[in-house]
Amino acid sequence: MKKLFLVILPVILLGCLEESLEQNPPEIDVPVIGMMNAPIEILSANELSMAKSFCSSLSEKEETFPRQYIGATISFTVKQRDCSENKADLKTAVVKAKLGSDSRSGNLRYFPMDYYLPLMTEVETTNQGIFSEFCPDLLLNVQKTNSRELPSGEVQIFRFLPDGESQVMVQVLTSDESESEVNRIQEVSVAISGTQNKPRGLVVRKIDLTRCGNLSGNENASFWSQEI
Repeated sequence: MKKLFLVILPVILLGCLEESLEQNPPEIDVPVIGMMNAPIEILSANELSMAKSFCSSLSEKEETFPRQYIGATISFTVKQRDCSENKADLKTAVVKAKLGSDSRSGNLRYFPMDYYLPLMTEVETTNQGIFSEFCPDLLLNVQKTNSRELPSGEVQIFRFLPDGESQVMVQVLTSDESESEVNRIQEVSVAISGTQNKPRGLVVRKIDLTRCGNLSGNENASFWSQEI
């Protein structure tokens, strides 16, 4: 069994949803809680290329991770802020977890070894998580637009962006209906070029901002992130 040796790397948050929003290049529109959601559009050729790289990486991971990396220990930097707390109260901790599989579903998940802060234990693949509806249809050439409608009626807009040379970042903007105010922003960055430290399909950063009441602005939202 291969071991997964992961190192903590400095990350430039192109879609940073935390304190360094001003670091974003001017051509990157930073999503903000409370803004009007983007329109539903056909994916451009460039977006489609990134989307296929992203989704195929998650699909390949379903085969390689159970075979090669089960039992690997991974260290995450976890940050969290609840709705009742202000921006200065952001909590940070390093949490170690083992990669394993759920005894009932068989799906990949992380099993925390530390409990300083809660960890997002669900492992993103094409069969579970945020992209379990979008990616399978995209890989079958059925998904043509940047949008999905959830069973609740909420609308998600998917934004695909380069994150350095070896990662693709996706921002998922959720609103109650098409082109209404954004209530949730999720950001996932995936390694699309496999290395020993970052195998193909590994989620290297995951961020979740959720609106608090009717307040607008990322600084007023609950914040939860983990990165390798």
